[in-house]
Amino acid sequence: MSRNRLRNSHSLSAIQVAKWVVVMVMLAMLGIGYLMMKTQIAKIAEETRRQDIKLRDLNERNKTMALLLANLKAPHALKKRIEGLRLVNVNELQQVEMRDRVGVADQPQPVASRLARTGAGRRTREPAP
Repeated sequence: MSRNRLRNSHSLSAIQVAKWVVVMVMLAMLGIGYLMMKTQIAKIAEETRRQDIKLRDLNERNKTMALLLANLKAPHALKKRIEGLRLVNVNELQQVEMRDRVGVADQPQPVASRLARTGAGRRTREPAP
């Protein structure tokens, strides 16, 4: 009888093997999940770094553009540009109203009706010789 006890004590049961297989599969899945998350975090960190660099460049560009715009809006710079281009000073201009008063009751008429009335919009064919 002692031989049977010794023989059965070293055998593996199916339940114990299945339990350890499930544990190993779960550990493998956790490891693979950890590596996937770590890779995603690395990719997102790299993208964030690139976006930070782009944002820094855009902020610098905005500052230079703001300075350029402030210089262009400065009164002395505008006077120099007007003198350099030989333009008329803005203070010397008269106000001109650009609405067409041809219509009835101060309502402008469409361009097509004015051209049809004057005959300027039609193309005429000249007779062939």
